[in-house]
Amino acid sequence: MNVVIEDRDQTPFRIEVGYFDTVLDIKTRINKHQGVPIDHQILTFNDKVLDDNDNVESCFITHNVHIELHIVKPDSNTALLLFKLRDPGSTYRLFQVMDISDSVLQCKHKLPKKTCTTNEEILVDPTDKVQVLRRALVELEKSRKLELPRGGYYFINKGHGMIDESRSFLENNVCHYDQIEIFDGTFTQ
Repeated sequence: MNVVIEDRDQTPFRIEVGYFDTVLDIKTRINKHQGVPIDHQILTFNDKVLDDNDNVESCFITHNVHIELHIVKPDSNTALLLFKLRDPGSTYRLFQVMDISDSVLQCKHKLPKKTCTTNEEILVDPTDKVQVLRRALVELEKSRKLELPRGGYYFINKGHGMIDESRSFLENNVCHYDQIEIFDGTFTQ
């Protein structure tokens, strides 16, 4: 099965994993694919740091899930911290690599300025190609209701994986009331 590895500084990429592979096996594939040394990698999934000895099954990793890659140099003064952030009406968690000598205020200034979670309802026909959604989002951006990522973006159907914009919503298995997320960056096969 394929999983998506996301690093804040790079484009997400896919790797193939087996059901009984360990987290260390995943890190080895990341090292082979991206050149990131294994001892510099921390993987998180579902707000938990993954232990090297755990396997894919015990971590509940399934096809097309997104695993976050955090790069920390072992001999530096950096650590991976979990922040619980609150916006009006919602709470979310964010892992961030920080310098351990930083004060709380310095850490606060290093956090991303705004993790936008805008909910806009856009009505589409199931037989429409997904490109219709992109055009509707551009119109929302023009009316200042939404700010789209500048470096490009792609769509993910939460729970089903990446969406192919050249196909219809039906062909992408998008169902009524599915939540579609916008991911910053571009995707290359």
